[in-house]
Amino acid sequence: PSSSSSAPSSSTTSTALDALPTSSSALVTDDSNDDPNDTMVFGISRREVSEIATLALPAFGTLLADPLMSIIDTACIGHVSSLGLAALGPNTAIFNCVFQLFTFLPIATTATIARHAADSNETSAQEALTSAMYFAIISGVSASLLVYTFAPQLLAFMGSSPELVDAGLGYLRVRAIAIPVVLMCTVAQGACLGRQDARTPLFIFLVAGLTNIVADIIAVLPSGLNLGLIGAAYATLLAQTLALLLFGVLLLRRGHLQCRFIMPSFDEHIKPFANSSSMLLLGSVCRMGVYTLIMMSATMLSTTYVATHQVAMQVFWFLTYFVEPLFVAATSFVSRDLACGKVEKARRLVRTLVVLSALEGIVLAAISGASRFYAPFFTVDPMVAANLISIAGLMAVAQGVASVTLVVEGALIGMGELLYLAKVHVLNFAIICAYLYWGKSAGTGLVGIWIGIVLHQTLRLGQHASYLTRAGRWSRFEK
Repeated sequence: PSSSSSAPSSSTTSTALDALPTSSSALVTDDSNDDPNDTMVFGISRREVSEIATLALPAFGTLLADPLMSIIDTACIGHVSSLGLAALGPNTAIFNCVFQLFTFLPIATTATIARHAADSNETSAQEALTSAMYFAIISGVSASLLVYTFAPQLLAFMGSSPELVDAGLGYLRVRAIAIPVVLMCTVAQGACLGRQDARTPLFIFLVAGLTNIVADIIAVLPSGLNLGLIGAAYATLLAQTLALLLFGVLLLRRGHLQCRFIMPSFDEHIKPFANSSSMLLLGSVCRMGVYTLIMMSATMLSTTYVATHQVAMQVFWFLTYFVEPLFVAATSFVSRDLACGKVEKARRLVRTLVVLSALEGIVLAAISGASRFYAPFFTVDPMVAANLISIAGLMAVAQGVASVTLVVEGALIGMGELLYLAKVHVLNFAIICAYLYWGKSAGTGLVGIWIGIVLHQTLRLGQHASYLTRAGRWSRFEK
């Protein structure tokens, strides 16, 4: 769910910073001269599209692995119980919040490993990865204990009724056990990306995803063990544990990971990233706060509406991940070109990315709005399916606008406009809070909640467009 218009399990901010170019082997080398053989199609440079694809395509499979697990859980549970489907919603929101707090782990790991690997300092790279792993274990175990101990209170805080608390408690506690596992996987993934290795995480997450599908079918569905919601939790725990074991074996065999404890150095491993990521973290927390409030508002409705909202949000998160490779490209290439003083090239690249995201947004909006066709995949409850169809138009608009918004925010991060983004997200958090409060008193229901999601995306896109097109915005980068 990290991440952006959504909250990915590895957050969007983390993914973007992890993908910043650190080696010439990772990306297409920048050429200061325009290609005379370059051709334009609908105002888009084929050379730029090729350059974007070189970075975006390898990262796509890795980005998609976690939402695939979530959507598989949602689909299997929806075929068993609408109550279980409704209880999955607040659980998802809780884990999104937890993992958002630890986005600095893969960010720090990737950047540190990349620096040491570029200097051919293998010992320091090993020490950095070992330190990050132990830090993930300590942080993960602490978070796991807190979530497990206060699971009923957390579900109640999310607005769950006593019925939903009872239904979702077991799922939350089983998934809480996996928090250290997930954090260690993000560190391992960061270590691979720091060495410009995107294939290893892709392979591992594909294996984990397939394992999750098989385990869900066996544990959740009536044709198998018929464990329902808690069966989905065990299936996900199994898949994540397998991913960690594969990461560990491969990193140890390659000599990238040590088996002895190294005390993490704050100045060397964490401080360089804390300064640049603090504003991004604030923005991420505000965005996550918006979707947490939205989920809390939804859980105050009837079970059928909560189940409908859970399906709709899973579709929204899943489709948003198709845009994240463009977000990564925007962050990486805009930062690179501006650092080289190639302002006009950066502007052209932003225009190309916006056009590509708009085209992709149209396709994703059509898919999101076609709930009449995919509703049976997620639920056997006719009321949930009917409610999903009733908000199909709003889902389509939100998906289309979010596609462009995400890419524009990637360009703004590449431009270093972190303070501006933080201010905008804080402002929008306050606006959506006020809207949801009004919507609760006015009884706008599920439709009102999805109007709020459209409002959130539209506000961000309008603010960013106004900011980017303001006179002199790009001139400060000219040398």
